[in-house]
Amino acid sequence: MANRQVRTPGQLARFDISAAIGDAPGFAVNTGQAAEALANVAGNLSDTLGKMADRAAQREGELAGLTAGQESAGSYLQHAQANGIAAGVAGAGPWYEQAKALLRKEEGFREVPYYDVNAHRVGYGSDTTVTADGKVVKVVKGMKITRDDAERDLDYRLTKREGLQVQKQLGDTWNRLPESAKAALASVGYNYGSLPKEVVAAAKTGNLEMLSSAVAGLSSNKSRRQREAAMILGARSAPVQTATATTTQPVGAPTAKAAAAPAGVDPTKTASTETPLSTTPLALRRDGTIRGEAFDNAALSSWGWRMQEGVSTDLYAAAQQFEEDPIGYAAAAETIRKKWADELPADPKTREMFDKSFVNQNQAYTRNINAQHEKKLREEQLASFSAGYSSRLIDFERQAQVLGANPDGDAIIAEQTRTIQNSIDGAATQGILTPAQAAKYKLDVAETAARGRIQGVYDALPTPEQKEAFATSILNDWKERKGPLAALPYDTVKGISNTLFNDAREQINRRTASNKAEKIRVDALIEDDVASIAATGKGLDPASSGLDPAKVGEIIGPEGMQKWRLGQDRANRIYSATNGMEVQSTADLNQRLTLMKPTAGKPGYADELEIYEAARKRAQDVLKERQTDPLGQAARGGAIEIQPIDATSADELSRTLTLRKTQRDQVAGLYQQQVPVFRPGEKEALSAAILRKPEMLPAFAMSVQEAFGNEAPRVLSEISEDGPVIAHAAGLSLASGDTSIANDVADTLANKREKVYTAKMPAQGEMSNFANGEIAGAMYADPRTQSALVQTASILFEQMANQHGFDATDLKTDGSVARAAFSRAIDRAAGARTIGDKTFGGLAEVNGARIIVPSDMEKDQPARLLAGLTSAQMEKLPPIDSSNEFKIPIEKIRQAKLVSVGDGLYRVALNDPLSDDPKYLRAAGGTFWTLNIRQLDEVSKTTRSRDEDLDLTPWMPL
Repeated sequence: MANRQVRTPGQLARFDISAAIGDAPGFAVNTGQAAEALANVAGNLSDTLGKMADRAAQREGELAGLTAGQESAGSYLQHAQANGIAAGVAGAGPWYEQAKALLRKEEGFREVPYYDVNAHRVGYGSDTTVTADGKVVKVVKGMKITRDDAERDLDYRLTKREGLQVQKQLGDTWNRLPESAKAALASVGYNYGSLPKEVVAAAKTGNLEMLSSAVAGLSSNKSRRQREAAMILGARSAPVQTATATTTQPVGAPTAKAAAAPAGVDPTKTASTETPLSTTPLALRRDGTIRGEAFDNAALSSWGWRMQEGVSTDLYAAAQQFEEDPIGYAAAAETIRKKWADELPADPKTREMFDKSFVNQNQAYTRNINAQHEKKLREEQLASFSAGYSSRLIDFERQAQVLGANPDGDAIIAEQTRTIQNSIDGAATQGILTPAQAAKYKLDVAETAARGRIQGVYDALPTPEQKEAFATSILNDWKERKGPLAALPYDTVKGISNTLFNDAREQINRRTASNKAEKIRVDALIEDDVASIAATGKGLDPASSGLDPAKVGEIIGPEGMQKWRLGQDRANRIYSATNGMEVQSTADLNQRLTLMKPTAGKPGYADELEIYEAARKRAQDVLKERQTDPLGQAARGGAIEIQPIDATSADELSRTLTLRKTQRDQVAGLYQQQVPVFRPGEKEALSAAILRKPEMLPAFAMSVQEAFGNEAPRVLSEISEDGPVIAHAAGLSLASGDTSIANDVADTLANKREKVYTAKMPAQGEMSNFANGEIAGAMYADPRTQSALVQTASILFEQMANQHGFDATDLKTDGSVARAAFSRAIDRAAGARTIGDKTFGGLAEVNGARIIVPSDMEKDQPARLLAGLTSAQMEKLPPIDSSNEFKIPIEKIRQAKLVSVGDGLYRVALNDPLSDDPKYLRAAGGTFWTLNIRQLDEVSKTTRSRDEDLDLTPWMPL
């Protein structure tokens, strides 16, 4: 059958473009039954294939729509839209400038410190500040800073502290972030001290949405975290800031923004690698095809949620900025609406979608802001009312206390209470106070009136006991509904009563404790007063000591006052009995006590005996003190006005020593006893002064000689223990009239002080051992003088070593220069000197033992005198005590050993002085017999030539 249907080329073309597969059977040419059967088969197949093609077109349209919606929605998420209005902070420029702007807004400026969390803070919420000279200072209470100080600290925090810490935490990730994201993270770090670990992890993904969510999810300061999160989210489309953006600048010149950067910040290292978002508006197809409808639905879905996100971000930021300003928020919201509406696609459904979303979100923010505004107004009204109310309440309480002693006080306070409560009712009527607040305020007024009135009455009572009784009576008045407390609850009245009662009891306890403590103090003062009268005849000054009899009487009572008066009387009697004892001799003191001793059996014996015993004890104390410091005691008694020894110059030393001799003689005559020249401590001070200024040594020796004459050796012996070298050198000068030893000692000490003498010396122990061997037993009985001699010899030896340059340490070698020099030094220190061809003094041997020869006697004279000793000479010397009247043979005495005990004085030992039985000759009374070699010398001059029984034959023991 021929095909009767004709299809033009235009119809075929349209079929190819717009027809679905299911249209094929209707469009095919009818060629008969066979063709119809084939068409039926083809129709079934075309239905199946058509459905498959529809689904493919729908999927293709959806994918294309999602892509178009995502790309076109980028214009709604630009940085200026998401962050400019939202944060109220500049959205361009280096991160640290944005961070500073953000921190100024978030922290606010404070010029005086406030305590926050764990430290005092100031400026922009910092616990440090930076002074004009760059010094970082810890914030302390009471300080005050300027805004410039805070700005310097903000720079310091962002570049040296928290800002730098954030950069270290992020490493290379930091440089890949947009500037606004950096600023937001710097703000988080500033607040936390460093970035929380979840924020660091999110930042390192490079996904700003994840980073924004991580910041928003932090628990502290939620609203601030939301603003920082919005700033990060808005940074997704921020323009990239590169290091080569300053093409108009000369080579090497910094950009304006770079020049403003604080130290340590390189604004050129801020390039972002994020691709800018597309600004292509959304275009819908609206062509009625399956693919077109799928495209439109998918594009609207993809675009819509991003649009809603952008609107939501802008409205949220505006709400944060104008959270208590409905007018400001309304203007900002309208600006946001217009901006978004201008960029909407020209599609009614799209606009309907936008309008519905915007209205829903805006209404919520508007209601909240209106509520916040109304709340703020109410709070301001309440704060104003509360401030005035608090001030008035304080004044009211003060007036109530002042009226405490006024009998009409209750009526006056009641009238003022009604007046204030009426004003509270007025505030409640105006809506400033809620009914509950008004009721509480009125109760506070009533309680304040009652407390003030009760406190005033309480304070006006004179004694703690009366206050305690009043506190107890308050509850009784309340029960009888009397007074200002009648309208208050029982618990409140009970609390007031307990408080006042406890206060009164505490006052009583404090007074009791204070009186006890004061009594202890007064008792101690009374003891001092009585003791002072007994010692000086004068008591304590009442004005300076506080011993006012009237006040003392209140503390110690009548019995205590009587006891004090009796003590003063007794002290006066003791003073009379002991006054002047310091200037009486021992004999006078004994006579005074004898006359004072009471007689038993007479009236008043007990009192007299007590005074006598006090006087006797005082006399004992005076005599005991006199043994150690008679000069000081005489000065305290007024007998002399003692002047210290002055060693600052030779003239002052001579003058004060001469004056001291006069004063010493006066005191010796007053006390009728021997008195030392130096007071306790003066010997040490004088020795130290001369050692510090050794050139004074010769002057000291001469001054002692001039002032004390023959007593000079005894004066030197007083200081021999504290200044052995000084006493020994001065003594040699006195004995011989030769000051060379004193001069050499002074010269050596001075040169050592000035570090002129630097020769290495042997150890002191080594020198002492050598010197003791040289001296042998010559001074066995006078170790103090031997020690002084050895010390003096050591100083002379050091002078020789420095002057002649030999090795002073070579003492152990026989025949060494050092040994010979030290031997000469020891001999000189022992008093040896040469006059013409004769040698005087020093070390010599008598009967094989070493002795010290007086410096005014030839060295071999003692040996000659002892060898030529005769019985006739012995008879002119002090007698020797011999047991059983056994006369010691003269020959044995001639061969005896001499041991020095002083200048020219010797003990005489018939055996070795160093042995267990030296057999010293004894004088009458059992003391050691002493040979005065000078006396023997004088005796020998008048007896030897007339001695007929001269027998020089050595005595030999049996």
